[in-house]
Amino acid sequence: MNTGYAGEIDDIKSVQQRLHKAENNGDLSLLENLFTEDAVYLNPEGPPIVGSQAIRSLFKFIFNRYDLTSSYQNDATEIKGDSARIRGVYSYKLTPKNKGDVREDRDPFEWLFIRKKAGWKLSRLIYGEKVEPQSRVSDLPRPTGELKVGIRDFIFTDSARAEIFTADPHDAREVAFQIWYPAKKVKGRKPRPYQNPEMTKAAAKFLGWSLFANSFNVFVNSNSFSNAAAKAPSQPYPVILYNHGYGGFTTVHQTVCEELASHGYVVVSVGHAYESALFLKPDGSVKVYDPQNKAYRARLAESDGSEQERLKDMIIRAVNSADRENSYRQLLEKSPLHQQSVQIWAADNRFVLTKLERINADDPVLKGILDLENIGIVGHSLGGATAGEMASTEPKIKAGINMDGFQFGGLLDTELHVPFMFMWENGRNNVDASNANDLFFQKSQADCYSLVIKGFEHASFTDLPLFTNIWQSAEPTPESLRAIRLQREYILAFFNKHLKNIPAPLLNAPSRKYPEVLFKSKAGN
Repeated sequence: MNTGYAGEIDDIKSVQQRLHKAENNGDLSLLENLFTEDAVYLNPEGPPIVGSQAIRSLFKFIFNRYDLTSSYQNDATEIKGDSARIRGVYSYKLTPKNKGDVREDRDPFEWLFIRKKAGWKLSRLIYGEKVEPQSRVSDLPRPTGELKVGIRDFIFTDSARAEIFTADPHDAREVAFQIWYPAKKVKGRKPRPYQNPEMTKAAAKFLGWSLFANSFNVFVNSNSFSNAAAKAPSQPYPVILYNHGYGGFTTVHQTVCEELASHGYVVVSVGHAYESALFLKPDGSVKVYDPQNKAYRARLAESDGSEQERLKDMIIRAVNSADRENSYRQLLEKSPLHQQSVQIWAADNRFVLTKLERINADDPVLKGILDLENIGIVGHSLGGATAGEMASTEPKIKAGINMDGFQFGGLLDTELHVPFMFMWENGRNNVDASNANDLFFQKSQADCYSLVIKGFEHASFTDLPLFTNIWQSAEPTPESLRAIRLQREYILAFFNKHLKNIPAPLLNAPSRKYPEVLFKSKAGN
């Protein structure tokens, strides 16, 4: 490597030229070892793209979709004016040129270089307005409760259960879960990021996204403080189990988990081996599940089957209970893997319940704060079906909610004896989706509620809508914020009424505040 200031400039120019050549030729190999691991790409047209792997995924996306030769072959890049070297960091302001003239329609940009052992690398690519990366994203909406929120991560091995999804029948099953809980004051501490870098990679891989589309989540702050001291209650806090949808992960609906914890609940989000995208371990590391694993591939193919879709439509469109029940039984018969998964997930939840007893007895943070005689459950999609299964078979469950999940499991042949709420989107062929739960609603022996929410889609029962506008604006849309508020209020009202005996006017009748909710209820016998 050259020495001296002039030599350093030459070395940096060579990095610049490599990037420019990669752009001209669509050559990803030239981008290897060009960026620092924590490099950030900033463009006013979208969120920050974080990490060398994510930045390369962006270039791959561009190279695969555009003819770059015509766009770049006549461009040159010159170093302008106030380049500076400060404490081992070089900052260069550059201006794109075209055929010798500065193009007015192209924003000037700035690259920051840092010297590493292997040479100079790019740490920032700043296009257009120079802003802090955090200002390009919004944090999770704040909970409405008065209590601060702590979070702890757990993973255990269930040595009593042979893992059915691996070649080795003696492989024991792992179960991971996060716990949100009321915490003491956390003055001076920073909340945990919504996702750490490893989570962004694992989630993108499992969901089939380009990494650049998810890497910004490292700059989204949650409202949860890792391992914060628990706030001692006057009496233990009710416990709520949460189960995500198929292919999700334990923090996919963190806005609701934080909301419940801020109002005096302990929320336990359960992960499911091979069918969750990832497990988050107590040390912050991530166990990644390959989306090509045998279990996930087979179940995804089953759920996407044309016959299953036809039967789901028949269930919703049926004009009488006999036809609806017949279609439901056919759906269950033709979905053996989903039936199996519900039983496996229910067993995971029962295993978690046994671990919560141990945690309540001796965990240094959570000891003595869990009311294990007062447990609810809520889930989305297949997690919602798991909630129905647990509510009908596990005596410890006192109330439950199924969010937009067809009720796989054994509930068709039994009755609900604890309060239950079904929440549905109405995007399925614009037919009243509450028909899907009418059989269970009518047979329920306890208080039962049915909500169909106009404008909701399946993913609306997650945090995902908060980020659907991220490429147009750093702010969530008013519609997405309203969707989160609506879910928080109904879910909190339900558990307040049925776990804390707090009056819930929202559950008495259709709401003027939320006219988009088609609401009906049935009092228990």
